[in-house]
Amino acid sequence: MKRLALLTLFISCAGGTLPSNPRISKVIGGGDGKSLYIYWYYLEGADSFTVYGVDSTSLGWILTTKDTFALITTPYKKLLVFAYAPSDIRMSDTINVSPYYSHISLYSYGSGQFSGVCFKDSISPCNPEDGDNFAYLLFVLDSLRLISPSRDTAKFGYRETLFKPYNTDYPIPPSGYEKYINITPYDTLALWLDFGVSGNFDEGDYLGKVVVDSIHYGDHSRDSIRVYLKIWHGRISRLSWFF
Repeated sequence: MKRLALLTLFISCAGGTLPSNPRISKVIGGGDGKSLYIYWYYLEGADSFTVYGVDSTSLGWILTTKDTFALITTPYKKLLVFAYAPSDIRMSDTINVSPYYSHISLYSYGSGQFSGVCFKDSISPCNPEDGDNFAYLLFVLDSLRLISPSRDTAKFGYRETLFKPYNTDYPIPPSGYEKYINITPYDTLALWLDFGVSGNFDEGDYLGKVVVDSIHYGDHSRDSIRVYLKIWHGRISRLSWFF
């Protein structure tokens, strides 16, 4: 009886543990383009959850909640969710929210008029007239302008990227964005990848940023022009955290 009582006491004291680590169900930017929502599944036995931002040296406390979601307004490149029970602590997988980034040059493919920027989990220059590519940004060599692929759906498809000058604060869509923009050296531009419902800033959309690093004009012929760009493409839809 004594051994049974000790076993019963051990089982009761061992309660309050968690069945698994927190599992993230959704990460999405808010409608203001500057905030981030994180959702996770309900975890049996959890008393509370804490969200931390990850920097290069430490964890930064963001908030503690009993809900299974959090609204984040402080930009971090990575985030973690901790779940707490009376005798257990579990940690989620790392949530990477940092944007994709590349420093690329655009130039003529053969004697073509267009050069493109393609995205397949990385940013790279491409020939937009190659059917295997899906450019989301086109550079017109003759006129030094960036245009949306949707300007010529027969040739480049329906992908719609819109542009606006980017000054001190990111211009959140939809107001004032255009399907093309002329560029000069040192311009900073905002991109709206309007891949959801056309004209609405919704959960299917992504944001980006372009800095025109320099333009090499050569002899001003189409084949000699080369443009150097720094490009950021949001990893999370609707989020404008560009580090």
